[in-house]
Amino acid sequence: MMGYSQIDSGLNLITHNSARTFGVNDYGIEKGNPANLIILPAESGFEAVRCQVPVRWSIRQGRVIASTQLAQTWIQMDNGGEELFFTKNSPFAGRKGA
Repeated sequence: MMGYSQIDSGLNLITHNSARTFGVNDYGIEKGNPANLIILPAESGFEAVRCQVPVRWSIRQGRVIASTQLAQTWIQMDNGGEELFFTKNSPFAGRKGA
């Protein structure tokens, strides 16, 4: 089983280390760098991996090239219903990750 630190290291391996290996000098969120990124509906990198979240927006050269409408899950009970959020009670929801 993988813990927070192993998942965080794995995310760094496939992002920062890959950019360095391929000689990408304009990697990261900085003024002047190309805006090539994905946005995930998660509180942290750990939550993104744990919940296997879909890519919400894919951005290339500053333009949104793909977007995904997020699913909503509702629990119906006798006295009404409630929307279910999978990260709501996570012990890592407030923790800043990769």
